[in-house]
Amino acid sequence: SQLFIHAFRRITSCFDNIILSPSPISVHYGSIDHVTSQMSCFNALANFSINWKHMINLAGTEVPLKTNREMVDILQPLEGYTLIQLPEVLDYNNIMRYGWNDVMRHTFRMNVRNPAFKNTAIWKSITYSVFTEEFISFLNTDKKALDLWDHLREVSSPEELLYATVNQWPSSPGNVHQLKSMG
Repeated sequence: SQLFIHAFRRITSCFDNIILSPSPISVHYGSIDHVTSQMSCFNALANFSINWKHMINLAGTEVPLKTNREMVDILQPLEGYTLIQLPEVLDYNNIMRYGWNDVMRHTFRMNVRNPAFKNTAIWKSITYSVFTEEFISFLNTDKKALDLWDHLREVSSPEELLYATVNQWPSSPGNVHQLKSMG
């Protein structure tokens, strides 16, 4: 409700390290709305005046019981890498696990819509992850990442595909391959 949003904005105005999306977005589970709302927050964060290195995207029930200092100490060893739960590629071998319709919808349908993604592996993972400032900037500016976001509009739970797939690209800052090579 508007009353809740107004009250929440007043509370957060008391803190200099909390930002809200400039315009609330109604989110429907499993739709592109989830990514749109996250990207709106990512854009707001990219324009935030306070320096930051990592952003943790969590479900409302997963708030860490740690101080800011403890969280900084936990995240510091990442040294600029994006941390996404180990994803798995969706391909023919996963049809039995996810079901024919899900794999068809997530991979083959997307390939038909955009030939640019014909040879692109689509990865699936959870959306709740640790993102770097560079990764968020890449999501908001890289043409291929923006095209992927656009072409995931018609699939179920696109947020589970976008971040995991982009994090597999060698051009993505702090990608999984750079993290693996770190040891």
